[in-house]
Amino acid sequence: MRVSAVQRALTDISAHRQFDRWINSAQQLESGEWRATFGLRVEMSSLWTLEGQTPTGILAVEPVTVSFPIGYPDRVPQFELRADFPKNVAHLLPIKGDGSPRPCLVQGSIENLFRTAGVPGLLVQLSNWLQGAASDSLNDDPDTWEPARRDTIDDLIIGDTLSLQRLPKKKQDIAYRSTAYSSFRSKNVTGVYRITALSDDGDLTAQTWSKYAQRSFSPMYAGRSVSAIIRSKPLPDGSSFVCSEYMPDDVKDVASLLRSARRWHCENAVQSVIEGIERLAPKFKTQTVWWPIPISLLIHVERPRVVAGTTSAIETFGYVVEMIPGKGVGSVRIAAVIDELNTRVLRTFNQLPAETVAQPWVLLGGGSLGSKIGLHMARCGLAPALVLDGEALLPHNYARHALLPPSTKNDAPLFPEFKAYSMAKALELLSASTTGKANTIQESMLTKASEEELRAASKWLILNTTASTPVRHLLTSWDNPHTRVADAALYASGRVAAFCVEGPERNPNLDEVDTIKLASFIDDAEVAKLTLSGKARLELIRTGTGCGSETMQVSDATISVHAAHVSEELGRFYSQGLPDSGAILLAKRSSDGLRYEARRIKVPAFHRVDLETNGTDMWRLHLSEAAHQKIEIEIARHPHTETGGVLWGRFNESLGAIYVVDVIDAPPDSKRSATYFELGVQGLQELLREKHRQSYSEMCCVGTWHNHLQTSGPSSKDRKSANDIGKAASYPNALLISTPGGYCGLLADSTNKMLDTNGGAATS
Repeated sequence: MRVSAVQRALTDISAHRQFDRWINSAQQLESGEWRATFGLRVEMSSLWTLEGQTPTGILAVEPVTVSFPIGYPDRVPQFELRADFPKNVAHLLPIKGDGSPRPCLVQGSIENLFRTAGVPGLLVQLSNWLQGAASDSLNDDPDTWEPARRDTIDDLIIGDTLSLQRLPKKKQDIAYRSTAYSSFRSKNVTGVYRITALSDDGDLTAQTWSKYAQRSFSPMYAGRSVSAIIRSKPLPDGSSFVCSEYMPDDVKDVASLLRSARRWHCENAVQSVIEGIERLAPKFKTQTVWWPIPISLLIHVERPRVVAGTTSAIETFGYVVEMIPGKGVGSVRIAAVIDELNTRVLRTFNQLPAETVAQPWVLLGGGSLGSKIGLHMARCGLAPALVLDGEALLPHNYARHALLPPSTKNDAPLFPEFKAYSMAKALELLSASTTGKANTIQESMLTKASEEELRAASKWLILNTTASTPVRHLLTSWDNPHTRVADAALYASGRVAAFCVEGPERNPNLDEVDTIKLASFIDDAEVAKLTLSGKARLELIRTGTGCGSETMQVSDATISVHAAHVSEELGRFYSQGLPDSGAILLAKRSSDGLRYEARRIKVPAFHRVDLETNGTDMWRLHLSEAAHQKIEIEIARHPHTETGGVLWGRFNESLGAIYVVDVIDAPPDSKRSATYFELGVQGLQELLREKHRQSYSEMCCVGTWHNHLQTSGPSSKDRKSANDIGKAASYPNALLISTPGGYCGLLADSTNKMLDTNGGAATS
């Protein structure tokens, strides 16, 4: 302890504007702490000053004892009030034994206040607190009611508090529910009861209790009991009784319990419970019940405002009335009433609205990334309705999986544990109603029944964490405009991560958003090198695509970092709604893991154009909004002539899709007229090769575009151009045409001439 720091604190106290005098000078106790008592003036009306105190019992000069614990100033000084200070004021800290009352000076951390404002800051709060106590305004928050102070809490009562607060029904005086309890007994220590309220009915009758024998696990014992639930009796006019009197909860025996019950207008009901215990206790045989049986008592008291820390104006007081077998009522103990684990609690503790309406979503993939996201969301009370994963859990999976292996080798399952089933069981422990299916997404779409099940479980979203390209293609082509799909994956040993979400009505769809993601990779030279370079490709070949591979070199902690960010985004979408466009969360970590950069990318809807082809295959051009805007600007620059340029992007032969993310301006030697546009060649090949190199061959020229001044379809010249390009091109190209009435286009593809309609080789 720094004695100089104590001296400075005493100087700060004597300098306070309401300091009156030192009553007891500072002294060091045998324990090593320093204590001093001073008088602090309390502002009050002249009438109260003459009387020497306020109606609430606050003196004009209140004696306050300050103690500086060993270790001060690293530890916070404590302020104590006089022993006979009124106990019926709000915001007093719990008093243990015969200790003096201490004011609660701040809602939050007293340490933070002391570190930032020092002793003067504590004195300001103390002075304000005494002023509030004098004017009886400590519980005048217009929004919340301060719960009653309870100096000692002996036991715990756990249950669904909102459900319990609906009891008893209007025509009942008392409702009974079964409970399960556990406790311990020893000669020197009084047991602590842990009581869980159950959903089934109970009663205070010997017939009901005949099966409630205790089980002993020395020194622990357990059994079944009942809980009596009571609320205030209505007023004579039928309206609810609202208790606006603040009093500490000082119940310690039957007499004080009945005294409080009288104040809460429920004395008769509480008396009935006590009498029922007295009648029942002598009927118990001590051969089956050795220790006291805890009867939990819940009394609901309506307050003028919402009780602080809750969403209800009902304050529930919990007690344990011990029934001594063969005798009668034993001690009466104060019990804390806390919520059981449920979605409401999970959401509250994760800063989400407790009343959030559940929306069904599907987690596709229960591997290292998917399992972590699933557990994060379940802890937020937002668990998936369905987990799909056809893979079994193998021993090495636990290195990065969110679930834990069996506790011992003897507990190891004889049959394979599938990831989906294991995930569902784990989420069920977090109050989730999740179904697990050891299916692939392909199997879930095989039959009408399984697909309907998938649609019902994914009304809000499907999250794909498989990092599988075929799965992404399947989800993109799924004929379901009502369910949006998202995709989360890691790249480059966890240095890069992306979370992609489709837009409303699935425009942009998953593959369109993935194309914009790829373009974003290319735009960042570091990310492009990490994910698309020759070294990165070799790593993909060696380990397999995506984070689902067992050999991908990424730590469990790295996966957890990205899983947490995806879960945060999902939680935000859940409470605020899915975005009004496609969206990408793109993250990049430094090589040392100390820096994490993330940015959101908005992906507007794509313009989709069905292309005219010479064959039977369907092809569609998907034009990004950025590329569309460039075309519009170029057309505006040439209002009286046709113009055009080059389309840049990629094509997906599996889906028959050409994706355009950019438009390259026409070379300077291009020719324009009112009826004709001829694309020049000056510098074009060099430019295309450089862009192709910068994209690590992921993007290429996918066609050309030009406009017509009048609304029309492709001209004969356009078809001839498509035919000529198709003969020379080794992959599909698009000829996109912009007209005042919209887009149309052609596919230039040499394969249209090489195969006949039956799939055989053409003969001419």
